[in-house]
Amino acid sequence: MIASLIPLALDLAGEFIPDLIGGLAGKNAKKVAQKVVGAAEDITGQEIKSSEDVQKVIQIIKSDAQLQTELKMQLSKERLETAKLHSQDRVSARGMAQKSTLHAIAVCVISVLVIAGFGVMLWLILGDPLPEGNSEIVYILLGTLAAGFSQTLNFWLGSSRSSQDKSQAMVDAAKRTD
Repeated sequence: MIASLIPLALDLAGEFIPDLIGGLAGKNAKKVAQKVVGAAEDITGQEIKSSEDVQKVIQIIKSDAQLQTELKMQLSKERLETAKLHSQDRVSARGMAQKSTLHAIAVCVISVLVIAGFGVMLWLILGDPLPEGNSEIVYILLGTLAAGFSQTLNFWLGSSRSSQDKSQAMVDAAKRTD
């Protein structure tokens, strides 16, 4: 086996088991990669040492629906572990966000700073001609602020806001039952 199985496992997982891709990052990535590559080797009888070997195995598995099902079944435990870790991470993040009023204040302050910074930067660019040597830097800064502005709007008006409202409703319901 080659030193790093992660890129090979990413190719395999991306093709047949996309929900395992998250497991190929972080502290357990090497273990998950070994299981993905090992399972593919077991069901196809092909040894995987390079990207070319991965492509060959992908073609073999693609050609047989039974092999695809067998690969998914062999990796079902890893898929469940990955889903459990993602779920625990979300619950932990929601819990942390609910515990601190400092967090709520920080979110508001950062939102105001991003929106004000974007507005001021846009006003400065539209009001005065840009200096010759600094125009690229100014445009990069404006693009970064525009991205932050859109993320701020998405947070306050998009799915993040709905998620926050749902989390608060769960906390309120839990308090009522206690």
